[in-house]
Amino acid sequence: MKKLKNLIKLFIVIALFSGCKRDRIPVPDIKHAVIPPQKVFVLCEGNFGWGNGAVSMVSLKDETVIEDNFKYVNNRNLGDVVQSITLINNNYFIVVNNSNKIEVVDTSTFKSVKIISGFQSPRYVLPLNENIGLVSELYANKLYKIDLKNLSILQEIEFRGWSEKMIKVDDKIFVSNIYSSKLYVLNENSLSITDSIEAGTFVNSLIVDKNKKLWILSRGSNLESRQGKLYRYNPQNLNKELELTFSLAAEPKSLCTNLAKDSLWFIHKNVYSMSINALTLPTEPVVYSLQNQLFNGLGIEPNNSNIWISDAKDYQRKGQVFKYNSKAVLLKTYPVGIIPSEFLFK
Repeated sequence: MKKLKNLIKLFIVIALFSGCKRDRIPVPDIKHAVIPPQKVFVLCEGNFGWGNGAVSMVSLKDETVIEDNFKYVNNRNLGDVVQSITLINNNYFIVVNNSNKIEVVDTSTFKSVKIISGFQSPRYVLPLNENIGLVSELYANKLYKIDLKNLSILQEIEFRGWSEKMIKVDDKIFVSNIYSSKLYVLNENSLSITDSIEAGTFVNSLIVDKNKKLWILSRGSNLESRQGKLYRYNPQNLNKELELTFSLAAEPKSLCTNLAKDSLWFIHKNVYSMSINALTLPTEPVVYSLQNQLFNGLGIEPNNSNIWISDAKDYQRKGQVFKYNSKAVLLKTYPVGIIPSEFLFK
C-alpha cells in the first residue's frame, strides 16, 4: 500500500513538471530543415570582447527558436559584436564589428560562404547594385567599396569620420557620421562627397517613405544637452520639409516603417507610431515597456503588421523578443541571444 502511494505521488510530480514545460518555446530537432521558409532573424550583438554575438532565428510556422543559428549550422562562434545583417542577392552579409569581418552566409542553409576581411571595424553594408556594395567603418575615416559577387574589397574611399547608417535614393547615397550633425551626400559613380544636409547628433536611422521622402532620426545626447530630432527631406533637391524635436532625455532610436510605408515607428523608451503626414510627434505610446524591460530594437512584420520588439534586459544576460499584433496585443515572447537589436524578416 505504501509503495502504491509513493507511485501515485511520483506520477503527480511528473504531471506537474510536464505541465510547467508547456509554455516553453520549442527548439527544432537537428534532423529538421535548418532554415524554414518563413522566419525572423534577430541580430544579437553579444558582450563586447566575449565573442558571443549571434543571430537568433524564429520560425513563423511552428514558433521554434534557435538562439545562435550560425553556430548551430557552422559549429563555430560567429564572432565579437554582431553589428548588422543585410540580404543581398542570395546571401546574408553579417557584419561582425569587433572581429573586423563580414561573414557571408547562404540564404537557404545559413552555411558560411566566405569571410570578407581587411576592415578595421565595419558597421553596415549598402548594396548599390547587384555587383557593388558600400561598407561603413567606425575607426578608419573611410568607406569600403566591395565586390558583392567575388566577395572582396575593391577600394578604400576617404570619408569624414565615423561612417554609420547609409541609404540610397535614386542616384544619391546618404551616409551618416555619428559625431557630426550632418548627413553627407555621395555621388553614385564617383562615391565622392558632393553635399551635406542637417541631420542632428548621433543619427541612428534612415528610411524612405511611400512618397520617396527621406526620414532621419537622430538620438541626440543628454550628456551634451542636445535633443533628438526627426527630419523629413526631399532627397531630390535636399530641401528640409519637416523638423521635429524630442525632449532632452528622450534619445529616440530604431525608426522603421510598415509595408505600405505610410506610417513611422520608433522607440523612445516605449514604442510610438505616427503617420508620415503628421506635423507633430505622437504623445501616446502604442506599446509600453515595463519597469524591467529595455526596448532596444523594433521591426514591423510585412505580412501582417505584427510589432516585434527586442528587449536587451541589462545588456549582460540573454535577451528576449516580444511579438504584438497590429492592435498591440502581446502574442508571444521568445528567448534570444545577448543584446538583441535589429530584425530581418524573410
